Amino acid sequence: MRRRLTDAETSLVMQRAGLTPLEPYPGADTPWKCKCDSCGHEVTPLYTSVKRGSGCRFCGVEQRSSSRRFTDLETVPVMRVAGLLPLEPYPGAKAAWLCKCTTCGTRCSPSFHNVKSNGGGCRTCANKKRSVSRKVNEKDARELMAAAGVTPLEPYPGSKIPWRCRCDACGREVTPRHSSIKQGRGGCIYCAGRGVKY
Repeated sequence: MRRRLTDAETSLVMQRAGLTPLEPYPGADTPWKCKCDSCGHEVTPLYTSVKRGSGCRFCGVEQRSSSRRFTDLETVPVMRVAGLLPLEPYPGAKAAWLCKCTTCGTRCSPSFHNVKSNGGGCRTCANKKRSVSRKVNEKDARELMAAAGVTPLEPYPGSKIPWRCRCDACGREVTPRHSSIKQGRGGCIYCAGRGVKY
């Protein structure tokens, strides 16, 4: 029959692992109530597990987490490539990180995770970029008006602003909106029978 280990023998193994037993040794494969000397949590590891090299589960989770954690040395260059200058130390992958945009000077708080995944960061610059991509250029706008039978008399003012034009059919001055023409409405209210004064 195998000799049962004593409290003195087993407690020594636990203490080397940074654990203080809170009750007598219960057996090799029975949870043993201990207190972690590092974090102060109460834990119940098995003696056999501790002997194989495990210890406090809370400290283990923290150790694994910190081993995966990025440093300022790794994260700051990623932010700089995205046009952002960090104004505080790295707070963690998914936490808001206060930065200054090197393009427009605006302060913003994107997370490192989003910048690394999407490549962007400054919301102000992103909105401007979207606005420019949606904007109609002068040439395309004039072509649409010509197709509707009107000739612009001034530069393109914007999609929803009345645009001073001359009707190719009746020669009158009209002010259709680019957005209205795009929706299929006619260019000249006179030729369409609207706005005619008798």
